[in-house]
Amino acid sequence: MILIRYINILRGALPRFFINIKCFIADFFLLDKNHSTETSKKILLIRPDGIGDFIQWLPSAYAMADYYKKLNYEITLLANSAWLDYSKSFNIFDGYAELNRKKFTSDTEHKKFLISNLNNRGFEKIIYLSASREFAIGDSLMRLLKSNEKIGFKGDNSNDAWLWLTIGNKWYSKLIDIAKEKKYEPYLNTVLLKNLNIPLPQDNVPAISAQVKEENLISGDYFILIPGSNMNLKQWDFKNFLSIAERIIKQTGLICVFCGGEKESGLLKKNEKLINFNYENYINKTSLQELTALISESKFVLSNDTGAVHIAAGLNKPAYCIYGGGHFGRFLPYQEDKSVPRILPTVIYNKMECFNCNWKCKYQITKNNPARCIESVTVEQVWNEIEKGINNNFKNLLSN
Repeated sequence: MILIRYINILRGALPRFFINIKCFIADFFLLDKNHSTETSKKILLIRPDGIGDFIQWLPSAYAMADYYKKLNYEITLLANSAWLDYSKSFNIFDGYAELNRKKFTSDTEHKKFLISNLNNRGFEKIIYLSASREFAIGDSLMRLLKSNEKIGFKGDNSNDAWLWLTIGNKWYSKLIDIAKEKKYEPYLNTVLLKNLNIPLPQDNVPAISAQVKEENLISGDYFILIPGSNMNLKQWDFKNFLSIAERIIKQTGLICVFCGGEKESGLLKKNEKLINFNYENYINKTSLQELTALISESKFVLSNDTGAVHIAAGLNKPAYCIYGGGHFGRFLPYQEDKSVPRILPTVIYNKMECFNCNWKCKYQITKNNPARCIESVTVEQVWNEIEKGINNNFKNLLSN
């Protein structure tokens, strides 16, 4: 098993290693040593990670915006292009800039243009918000951008090996050490606030409001099913989801609404003949704003580990998430003990001694199959949780 784990580590690490080497060398030619360092009261916040990370950061985002705006700073968010438009809908910051992850690491001209554009704005402070830094994206930005203050986490090796983190450390003026801190994302967001002397938010669970357009409403009561995941390791068997959906429909009469993107589209196309019930297909048909509206009007969400689970939490809607051990406790389950009762996601899992492996699984896994911790979750486990919610009108999910 040890050998298998190291093989799995190498499979994941080698592509990133070559990307990092390429980035490190290419950035020598992009360094602008003559660029003016003249700055004004402007702050750049860098958030290159996923939609779930953004949602969990929202309470801290509002706190940062409130604090710095009182000090007359203009704040710009450099956001992952996958959710940039969605972030604008919250109207938190003064400006926004797009970070296309794929182009940033593969297109030198694109990267050069972005760096030049940002440097011309003259940011006094730059803050890289991700606790798990990425050398070829976040650290590369901190290396190339000009500013009096460059702040970030000392970081962990969830995304990159210690070698790359050590190299990247020298491109920061202040690093926040989280080695002894609790590895829970909403808490780590507040660690950053504390180190910047920013008052902490009262609530670490995001609160989201949805803009529901009448033309997008579904006629009848429904639940949302998102059967895909960004990693095959984290993806529960599609047939299991169908089995659960059939039980839900039989007991409640709810409409099943499939949502998601390209991954879900492929799953649905491949398994369409196995579906024995009527459903609505909203896969690849919604923006994140529209997905939020759909979730807000649904009875609940059933999903793998996706951003939709965190959107449901922000909307105070029930969500059932099949969860593995790769980052157990980092993003889910939510740990808050609420003074005001909230509905928090139900996380369904089987604890294993190898949890928190950073998805470097020690078991032999057939290509495109889930990790053993995901595979071990049974249909009966998931159905028991959902049935409890249905029978109690989901009041059993309240945090207090």
